[in-house]
Amino acid sequence: MDLHEQNNFYQHSLEQLPEIHKTKEQIQQLLDLIDDEEDFVKKIVILRNKFNISRSDLANFDRSKRSSVYRAFDADIDGREVGRVGRPPILIENLETALIEKVKRLNIIGIYPDVDDLNILALQILNDNRPTEKRIDNIDSQYGYNFVARYDKVLKFTNPQLLDKDRALNCNKKVIEPFFKILGEKIIKSPPLPQLMGNTDEGSISQFKTKKKKRISIAGFEPFCQPDNKKGLIGASIMPFTCADGQSFPTCVLIDHATVPIELRLHSSPQLFFHPCHGWNTKEIFEQLFKLWIIPSINQKRKLLQLEHEPFYLFLDGHKSRENKNIFELAAQHNINLIIFPPHTTSILQPCDNGIFAVLKNNINFSSVLNLFHQDTAAQQRNQFAINLRQALHKSLSPQNIIHSYAITGLCPFNPSVVLTKIPDFPPIWAIKQIKDMDQYNLTRERGIGGKIITFDRKFL
Repeated sequence: MDLHEQNNFYQHSLEQLPEIHKTKEQIQQLLDLIDDEEDFVKKIVILRNKFNISRSDLANFDRSKRSSVYRAFDADIDGREVGRVGRPPILIENLETALIEKVKRLNIIGIYPDVDDLNILALQILNDNRPTEKRIDNIDSQYGYNFVARYDKVLKFTNPQLLDKDRALNCNKKVIEPFFKILGEKIIKSPPLPQLMGNTDEGSISQFKTKKKKRISIAGFEPFCQPDNKKGLIGASIMPFTCADGQSFPTCVLIDHATVPIELRLHSSPQLFFHPCHGWNTKEIFEQLFKLWIIPSINQKRKLLQLEHEPFYLFLDGHKSRENKNIFELAAQHNINLIIFPPHTTSILQPCDNGIFAVLKNNINFSSVLNLFHQDTAAQQRNQFAINLRQALHKSLSPQNIIHSYAITGLCPFNPSVVLTKIPDFPPIWAIKQIKDMDQYNLTRERGIGGKIITFDRKFL
């Protein structure tokens, strides 16, 4: 009795019985009992016919071969030979290796293909290795998905960070390595305590709608890509102030209004307060907050820890509202070391942008934000917004989330490799194509206070 006759015998004997579910470990044990010379798909068909194991359990044992397994089941039922089942491979092994190398080279220069791009690359490689008369115009649209699944130890699907041109120009080793070098030279001499390292920034509580595609990258690469068109919705701005030890200071909410509505003022507490602000944060507004909020919060914590003479490390972005001589003098007087991130790099360096804002915005009810300051908005809606905001802050400012946000940015514990191993060496091609030469790029990068330590040990640097 040949293999096909054996399978038919088992199949007809067990066809009236309910399917048996097996775990991957149980299936592997049964596979080990079958002759190693048999093809994997043939082994799966034998298990199906002999033990009546669930088709879906067997097909999902190796997801990269799932479609081949199902086709083998159909062939077995139809009485066809279960041999080399399914479509022949589009690319032979050495050409698939070339495709992986091509993806890697694209990743290095900041380009992360999607499935359609991968199919086009595969088609180009295939046609380049065929005679002209045998070239084809298209390949199976599912090839890219199956290819990544088959090489899941090398390739991965992921949602990339969407970068505009300015962020793409600076989110690379050419800009960020020098920043970590300068920072490392200072803090290695006098390592700061996590309790005395902080970051604050304002983020708009608004909703952005954008179309996202999963991108393909080599395992270990952090993908970035150019964003599609997006639509922003107006809302308030929130300024969390966190420390690397997992604690947070009172959170400030900037209200784009002449005065703070009474419904919001009633929700002020030691953990939350509202501040009027015409438009975005200005030098004057930030100076007020620095005097009335940031300095008192830092001094109170140092006093509580009995560390009044220890410096506090405050990380800020390079927004123009920070470029204020009065703030620099205040920081030096109160032993606050001001460290400014390089321009357009906060998406990967700033703790607030790496976990705090994301959790906050995911828990904000945007429908209440949109009508927050409309003349016809009822007091009840403002009250509900404040309640919703406090709940969202409780989740985003959890100690675990804050500590994680400092760890993944390489600031605490100080570990630049956490960031540097995930970013490209140079800006992506699509970001620099409009720049004539690298000298122009360097001038753009070094403008302003970005990427500098402004005050250190009570001195201007």
